[in-house]
Amino acid sequence: MFAVWLLLLLAQAPSFEAALRVGLEALQHNDLAGARVSLESAAKMRPDQPQVWLALAQTDWKLQDSKLAGSAAEKAEQLAPGDPIILKALSLFYSESGNYEKAAECAAGYASKTHADPGSRYPALLTVRETQAGHRSGADSTGCRESRRVAVSAGEGV
Repeated sequence: MFAVWLLLLLAQAPSFEAALRVGLEALQHNDLAGARVSLESAAKMRPDQPQVWLALAQTDWKLQDSKLAGSAAEKAEQLAPGDPIILKALSLFYSESGNYEKAAECAAGYASKTHADPGSRYPALLTVRETQAGHRSGADSTGCRESRRVAVSAGEGV
């Protein structure tokens, strides 16, 4: 029923903004097929909009299509290489999808673009590395967290 409502809304207002909104709402409600249809429609209308490609990456990842998800994420990054909002979203996407090195790159790019305190980049990168190490080894990363705490309190940066 929700998918029918979304398609009717899209048919009534075939604008980029409407297609994007409907796609994001469908994604939020886990209507992945409806999200893909709406977001692909939005991408056809405005292929230069990185937020559409980010949403498609998330949708395709949830649909277990890692190849399409990776392509959409790369497209978003190409369209907005220095946009801090896109970089932050990409770091979360890459972390969720298991590409921890790419997640760390995007997190570092985000930190450099937001003029954050240089010391704040170190914990962000270590958090991604801890997650990566924990997933690979299954080990407790308490020692890594303690090292990070000591480094941050000492004012060490990247």
